[in-house]
Amino acid sequence: MKTIKKTIFLLAFATATLLASCSKSDPAAATTPTTADGFSWTENGGTTVKTATAFYVTSQNNLYAKNTAGVDIFEITTKNTIAGTYVLGDNFSVIQYSGVSPVYNPPTGKIVITSNTSGKMSGTFEGSGTAVGCPLTSIKGTFNNITVQP
Repeated sequence: MKTIKKTIFLLAFATATLLASCSKSDPAAATTPTTADGFSWTENGGTTVKTATAFYVTSQNNLYAKNTAGVDIFEITTKNTIAGTYVLGDNFSVIQYSGVSPVYNPPTGKIVITSNTSGKMSGTFEGSGTAVGCPLTSIKGTFNNITVQP
């Protein structure tokens, strides 16, 4: 009888130890950053993140971002709304940023649509290159869960 009690006790102890060791969370997973919903970007490799209100108009294949005054400051054009990478200059892909003067149209870069489901679109964009008189040489940003309009 003592042997059965010892066996039961050892099994209970082993089970409790196993469950306790499996219940701890992975600290690396807890520190994974998440991208906030909306539209944000940085200029010239800077750390100052700027934000705007954005939406995508399917009939025009354009993403528009507006500043707080409601003025269009970004117009990002892609060939379509399918998830994928669109290289600037290929298939009508363009980034136009009118938040500076003159308007910045980077000649090289890409637009990446990572998802477009349930009326929401997410992705990234980046462009680089110089233009006469323009203070920018690069721009990089994200759009996450922005509304897709017909």
